[in-house]
Amino acid sequence: METAALARCISTVSCLVSQTTSGLVVGLLTFLVTSGLTLTFGILKVVNFAHDAFYMLGAYVAYAVDLQTGSFLAATLFAGIGIGLFAAVLERTIVRRIYGADVLVQLLIFYALALILDDLVGIVWDVEFLSMGMPDAFRVAPTARPSSSSS
Repeated sequence: METAALARCISTVSCLVSQTTSGLVVGLLTFLVTSGLTLTFGILKVVNFAHDAFYMLGAYVAYAVDLQTGSFLAATLFAGIGIGLFAAVLERTIVRRIYGADVLVQLLIFYALALILDDLVGIVWDVEFLSMGMPDAFRVAPTARPSSSSS
């Protein structure tokens, strides 16, 4: 970032609030992914490097449901439940076979799974940026400003 643009941002409250909020959101999303990885390793003793791929798949499923229904709540619920069921099926079919296996074998299997999920998402939703937008419940109607008419 250029120093002049940084100085302009620092001098406005709206830019500071926006940048601070964006930083907190990114930090919380990173915490969400890393805490899932930590819990999985702590409880199951499995290094699940495909955890972020599940997170990505859930986001795309939520986008698809939001596109079909127009409901942010339905998209959130369906994505959470759907990815939970998908993860449960993978745990029953793949992960159970590698409990107690060497860490390198676990990393190889989960890395391959992450690559497969990444390619499947690329095939289904393409590789361009997609956004659900802001839910209606979070939108704030602009307040009417008193008109300053000079008489």
